[in-house]
Amino acid sequence: MDYVPIASWIINGLLAIVVYFLRNTIEDNKNRMTKLETKYEEIVKDITAVKVTYLPKDDFSEFKEELWRKLDDIKQIVKHNND
Repeated sequence: MDYVPIASWIINGLLAIVVYFLRNTIEDNKNRMTKLETKYEEIVKDITAVKVTYLPKDDFSEFKEELWRKLDDIKQIVKHNND
């Protein structure tokens, strides 16, 4: 009895199954990659928006000093009203 044709059918069947799953994996990876690219573009837009609206440290320190001055003014007004 010749086992070569039977072995060939089994090997071809196994290869077909492997190729089927590999193709599905490749399709899934393509879909995931497309979603990741979309998310990446959204993140880049968000980062650009943050860079545009970012308050540099120097500006923030000036803002903080102004707030402290206003707080001192409020304290003096409250103190003056209590006297």
